[in-house]
Amino acid sequence: RPLRVGGHSKGGNFAVYASLFCEKEVRDRILTVYSNDGPGFLHSIADTENYREMIPKIRKIIPENSLIGILLTGYEKKHVIKSSAKGIMQHNPFTWDTFVTRFDPADERSPVSLFMDETLSRWIDALSFEEKTNLISAIFDSIEASGATTVNELGENLVSISGKILDAIKEINKETGGSARESIGKLISAGGGVLFSGIKDTLGEIGKAFAGESSEPAVLALPEAVPESTGAES
Repeated sequence: RPLRVGGHSKGGNFAVYASLFCEKEVRDRILTVYSNDGPGFLHSIADTENYREMIPKIRKIIPENSLIGILLTGYEKKHVIKSSAKGIMQHNPFTWDTFVTRFDPADERSPVSLFMDETLSRWIDALSFEEKTNLISAIFDSIEASGATTVNELGENLVSISGKILDAIKEINKETGGSARESIGKLISAGGGVLFSGIKDTLGEIGKAFAGESSEPAVLALPEAVPESTGAES
């Protein structure tokens, strides 16, 4: 029978991956693959023939302020929807607005989500495979150590989790530790004060570090240039 495959967050990533590399007999039966705010892939996966062929079947759903679903590489169209939550808490699918039997579509992604897509994602893309592995391991190890099992609990422990992630990023990129503050400074000078405030509110302690309001060092090495868009946006 026909198949529909789907998942949320890491599960959305798994759903796409499983659909790409299952047996062809199974793959041909797939109607739709739902990735609900799930991250993308390394180029070694995203640039495969299997991925290209699956793109028309992938339905990528992200909230207006998506920070998880924009990570890494993905060429499928992003369907942006409204959420009743703010900042990173929009990752919780139970905050997504519905209209009758469908998610309520949003006009566009938030400036914060677009900014992070063009900076943080590109920074991650530039890391070596080993550095990517260390970063992802640090993120999930920090979440596991916090004991958080739901998105709400993740929000309650965000300060301690973000501190550990910042330490991991600092180790990865010690020599460029000041680039984040410099990039944010240029953004403000260019008239991005409103966007900057949104980033600070969205990222909690990490945002405060950018603003110099926290003892945590601003260690993200965000690139200076804006990359060309590689995927379709709604």
